[in-house]
Amino acid sequence: MRAWTLTITGADADPNTSAYADVATANIITANGYTNNTSVTVYITAPQFKWLYEQTKFTGSDGSERTITVRRKSWEVVCYPHTYDAGTSPDLDDIDTLSAVLAKNYLWANIQAGARNDPSTTTNSMPVTVAPDTQDSINLSSGRRTLTITLAHRFRA
Repeated sequence: MRAWTLTITGADADPNTSAYADVATANIITANGYTNNTSVTVYITAPQFKWLYEQTKFTGSDGSERTITVRRKSWEVVCYPHTYDAGTSPDLDDIDTLSAVLAKNYLWANIQAGARNDPSTTTNSMPVTVAPDTQDSINLSSGRRTLTITLAHRFRA
């Protein structure tokens, strides 16, 4: 098992006024404007990167149709299974801590997965949102829960 990690930082405000690809993680934690910030790091087993395509369809006055397609990065991140046993790591308390950060108004993510780091500068984090298809699955036979988080870059590429 590789020690791949996802660090999620959350805050109640983002002082940036225009789109950006990533920002120094230290700035989110210490700079003014990122209010009530907090972060958590969890072990992950699979950071699956893909592009999300968003389309807008236009119909001209003559009936002709045109589609504009834009894309944004997304990641389906599978967290290392959490155990029901208190005091072991990771356990259910770690899921609760992660859930509290995911509930913040603004999120930034740093995925470190060997040679596939996002963003590539490991001291930076990218602005993200959490997609509605994020899932918490329970495996009663093994006494573990696995959280699968779908993240999307907050800004289009």
